Amino acid sequence: MSGTFEELTVPPTLVAFGVTTSTAGRILSPEFKATGESIYYLPGQVLSQDIDFDLIKNNFENFAAIQAKYQITAAAAVKYGGLAESLALMSFGNRIGAQVDVADLSSVLQAQLGGFVFTSPEQDIPGVVKIGQTKPDFTLIVNGVQLEGAELLASFEGRLEPIYPTEFKQETVIEEVPALVADTVIKAKETVVEPLVYIPVFPGTNSEYDSAKAFEAAGAKVNLVPFVTLDEAAIVKSVDSMVDNIDKANIIFFAGGFSAADEPDGSAKFIVNILLNEKVKKAIDAFIARGGLIIGICNGFQALVKSGLLPYGNFEEVGANSPTLFYNDANQHVAKMVETRIANTNSPWLAGVQVGDIHAIPVSHGEGKFVVTAEEFAELRDNGQIWSQYVDFDGQPSMDSKYNPNGSLYAIEGIMSKNGQIIGKMGHSERYEDGLFQNIPGQKDQKLFESAVRYFQASHE
Repeated sequence: MSGTFEELTVPPTLVAFGVTTSTAGRILSPEFKATGESIYYLPGQVLSQDIDFDLIKNNFENFAAIQAKYQITAAAAVKYGGLAESLALMSFGNRIGAQVDVADLSSVLQAQLGGFVFTSPEQDIPGVVKIGQTKPDFTLIVNGVQLEGAELLASFEGRLEPIYPTEFKQETVIEEVPALVADTVIKAKETVVEPLVYIPVFPGTNSEYDSAKAFEAAGAKVNLVPFVTLDEAAIVKSVDSMVDNIDKANIIFFAGGFSAADEPDGSAKFIVNILLNEKVKKAIDAFIARGGLIIGICNGFQALVKSGLLPYGNFEEVGANSPTLFYNDANQHVAKMVETRIANTNSPWLAGVQVGDIHAIPVSHGEGKFVVTAEEFAELRDNGQIWSQYVDFDGQPSMDSKYNPNGSLYAIEGIMSKNGQIIGKMGHSERYEDGLFQNIPGQKDQKLFESAVRYFQASHE
């Protein structure tokens, strides 16, 4: 690559990298996973003019043989910061400390190629040096020298924080959300062996395949239908198609994305306008009346809230003081894993979880801040309609930007209609499947899609 920009000139440069594939079960992430595990070290080639590629190759083969025979929980390649840097980075992920002793303390910051540090519950693995053990307190002790993990992490993250901030000033409005048992939860009016899920694909929708895959894995049949907007005739035809598909469906899923590019003046306007079309509106009212289930995630959640389907369960009650979704307090798109806590379970969608359950969920949005007046919040709280909140690592609802990615008031991540028929959330629960997020501890499957399918199948079991 090469090029110029103003006063900068980039000389012709070759950038090369290698990739490979493997089964998900063999993939290892670097962060320490548990306390009390043994830490092992395979020293690599010290970075120098002459590289011993035979040593590097032998290390790779040796580590592959060890992984095939023993349980390895975490592994990191020793790179330019040496062994000490690798240990610190492994400690940061889950704030798990380590105590190690190395033969040559002067070498712990030497850059290497082909070196490995790894952990295992095995106490003795032949042919490799055991240098220490993971520990519960967030400290790194090397040959008796104690380094506070929090200070190391602050130093590591702080250098670029003013340029690429990761923490933001956010709202502080939060109150307790008690668990309430509602007596209005909807009951299935019909039984269906293979429920049909209708997923309309609007311009900008980008989570439809994950959504379809999640429902198909739960035992449903999925109908993915694009909403075509090439011209007025195509839109009229798409509206009629949407009405027909709503009439046939048992479940409607409004998937995530950036409908009509979210521009201007707020997200999901395009979807809301379609939902408020008289034909579509009438079809959805009839769908709700016959007991169909609706879910909206991310962009779909925005559409449900802005149309009034959440939290009211209808189009009529939405007004100027109704809840809405607004720009993240960070004023930028946020994509990360967050932890959420189940606060209420008054919905067939939530039959697979219990109050207090905590899940690690991916989020990816620019307008996910749930905004609600104190009066509307009190009503949602007292009706048990708040079912999910952003929480910190101790499971407490939080307004801190490290845990609450958008500044949602009262740390609200997901709400439902009064009878639990319609639910919505910002986090992408549909993006989890076995083999993903292996470097993230905790439960990821909220069983939303399985619960919805079983709601219709129940009497056949």
